[in-house]
Amino acid sequence: MTRFDVLSLGGLPAPDVIEELDYEVLLDEGKAKFSEFWEILRAENPGLVEFDTLMIESEQVTIWLEALAYRETLLRARVNDAARAVMVRFAKGADLENLAALFPVVRQPGETDERLLERLLLAPEAYSVAGPYGAYRFFAMTAAPSVKSVAVFKEGVGDDEKIVVVPLDGAGDGVPSQETLDAIRVALDPETSIPATAVVVVRAPTVDAYDVTAQLLIPHGADANVILAEAEKSLRAYADKRHKGGVKVYRNGLIAALKVSPVEDVTLSEPLADVEPAMDAAAWLDQVSLAAAVI
Repeated sequence: MTRFDVLSLGGLPAPDVIEELDYEVLLDEGKAKFSEFWEILRAENPGLVEFDTLMIESEQVTIWLEALAYRETLLRARVNDAARAVMVRFAKGADLENLAALFPVVRQPGETDERLLERLLLAPEAYSVAGPYGAYRFFAMTAAPSVKSVAVFKEGVGDDEKIVVVPLDGAGDGVPSQETLDAIRVALDPETSIPATAVVVVRAPTVDAYDVTAQLLIPHGADANVILAEAEKSLRAYADKRHKGGVKVYRNGLIAALKVSPVEDVTLSEPLADVEPAMDAAAWLDQVSLAAAVI
């Protein structure tokens, strides 16, 4: 775990500068302010009649106030968007690229916002001369754009101690090419990036392949084919999130992913237990076999 782990951003409180928008509240405030000003005019001009038709939809002043409230809602939304654009937690696209440039980190060809954000948050660790794990992850991901995650850990003791770097590719089962491994080895150069005393080993991960076999209980009348397709899509999305070095795949997580609406229950035959890869291995979902049982 790194001090700049991407997942930690989700625990931040909502920023006070982001305003909750409510068109109806703005419209009511506009009506109240108009009525206040009208009464001031009436006090100065006794000939003016009482204005009590704002509740009527066809009233011209009501329509005008509705248009103003709508425009104000859009303006405040634009202010919210501008505030989010300068926050790492919310920035997307070019806004995120401009924040990353402060470190400096540049988006790689085809790199997603999620991956760029991860490298941005790791970048400060790369400034350290002590060599925290986050620095190894940053240099490895920057050297090889195809890498989606990097496991880093110590192996051995005493004179045999070394830092093991295990990159996981974003394609297929995650085993990187020799070219990718070589590029990372070059990037982890003691003369430019990591402590001179560190012994670094870069190696490909072991693949812990697993299959999923399950029966989904669905209500009568539901389209089984559509539900099974959605369930498999949800399952593979969960499996992809857990497809990282040393990250456990929970059996309960698989069941939860399969329980898409309107699935009533899930009977999971495979795997029989959590999939627990070693630090230098990654769990990879191979075959999926789903069946539907109608209530």
